[in-house]
Amino acid sequence: MTNLFHILTANGAPAAPFLQRPNGAVDSYADLQAHTARYAHALRALGVRVGDRVAVQIEKSPENLYLYLAVVRAGAVFLPLNTAYTLNELDYFIGDAGPSLVVCDPAIEEDVAGLVDALDARVVTLDANGEGSLADIAAGTHLYRYFELDIDRPSLPHVEDWYGRLRLRPAYTEHVMIPFGEMKGRLAY
Repeated sequence: MTNLFHILTANGAPAAPFLQRPNGAVDSYADLQAHTARYAHALRALGVRVGDRVAVQIEKSPENLYLYLAVVRAGAVFLPLNTAYTLNELDYFIGDAGPSLVVCDPAIEEDVAGLVDALDARVVTLDANGEGSLADIAAGTHLYRYFELDIDRPSLPHVEDWYGRLRLRPAYTEHVMIPFGEMKGRLAY
């Protein structure tokens, strides 16, 4: 299966620079493979399956990018949530999307945990510096080389529709405004 993760890593030599952090440190494509493998394994350890939604409300950062790519790599669907959302707005979006996992900043973990009580979802934390319970779980997972990961070959096969066209698995969910001011989730590929 080809997805954004595979497109980004297809031609990246392991030692080539992938991104520069705000402090000037440079992460290579090998770092990309390692970070996303750890996070993807952590997601699986937390029960995230292919096709599950993972709601994420953390600051924009390299860790957020690595988490996004790990979600895609694990075959799940990434639901980005604006960090400016109030608890009422989070309650609406999380309730509407029904994620199996919510990743939030450690500062709001208790508030978010109260929102998912009625759902069958877990809450883990991650901040812009890569600290939090998700990072702790990821640090404890065994790091495999990226081409050996079962998560790169999810068990859910591609499905053809009635016309024989290949249907792709969604990569993320976005909320769009529909008439009468209501927001509704839409899967994007």
